[in-house]
Amino acid sequence: MAEAVYLDLDLTRVPSVAGVPRFMYREFLQQLGRWLIRAGRRDALALLIEEVALIEYLGFFVEARRRRRRHQAKNVAVPKDAVVRHRAAVGIGQVSEK
Repeated sequence: MAEAVYLDLDLTRVPSVAGVPRFMYREFLQQLGRWLIRAGRRDALALLIEEVALIEYLGFFVEARRRRRRHQAKNVAVPKDAVVRHRAAVGIGQVSEK
């Protein structure tokens, strides 16, 4: 997701924390500060603009967490005997008698 926004960066070379580029945490905190400053004023449109930007950062964090969970689920080792039992249950690898 971040790759679509930060086109000029090679995100494979950027340090990351929990799957999110490290610089995005700083940007998120800056955005949170801007939102808090706007929350104390009466300009509803400016507050909405800052809030939408804040929600965008939260979306980055949620998507990074989902990707990490999917990646971890793919890397879970499956016991070999479970694969053999599954194949036997669905009929894969059985020799038919003629």
